[in-house]
Amino acid sequence: MAHGYRTELWTTQRIAAMIARRLGVRYHRNHVGKLLHQLGWSHQTRSDGLWSATRQLSPYGNARAGPRKKNAARLGAHVIFLDEAGFLLIPSVRKTWSPVGQTPIVRHRYAHDRISAISGIAVSPRRFRCTLYCQLYEDNIQGEEVAAFLRSLLRQIPGHLVVLLDNGGIHRGEPVQDLLSTRPGCISSPSRPMPRS
Repeated sequence: MAHGYRTELWTTQRIAAMIARRLGVRYHRNHVGKLLHQLGWSHQTRSDGLWSATRQLSPYGNARAGPRKKNAARLGAHVIFLDEAGFLLIPSVRKTWSPVGQTPIVRHRYAHDRISAISGIAVSPRRFRCTLYCQLYEDNIQGEEVAAFLRSLLRQIPGHLVVLLDNGGIHRGEPVQDLLSTRPGCISSPSRPMPRS
């Protein structure tokens, strides 16, 4: 970062540029890697002690797709797979060059900033084409945002919609239920179509 790069990660391309800048000698990046190996350096995954991994099972694992598929085909409806996700704005785990046996520690500003996304993949009833609909938020997505996203889908996609949701609290909350209650014959079961107003 002291040399103008956004991160402290050293790549062969950056090292080659630094050699050219400081010494006036130009090396191909592949040759730089060979030289570094000869000097006892290796390409390592850096450590900062801040990373953890979690595994989340898909909420659709127990879904019964049979009736939904039949209803969608009978109605000529778009099938929409809808869910939300959050993206932490922290650096990616990358590799950098360091002496063999010395795991590099790369310092960075650890911010808890995030971007939340709600998206739906819509499958058309006749040609089975997929279209992605997405909305980004700076804050966590709540039931109000889910209901607003569903209203947006109703405005943009013609005909009946069959929306598949997981059993998350924001999908069962008051804003979504209020939206469903304004549409006669519509219930919160994902196997039923969302009627158009």
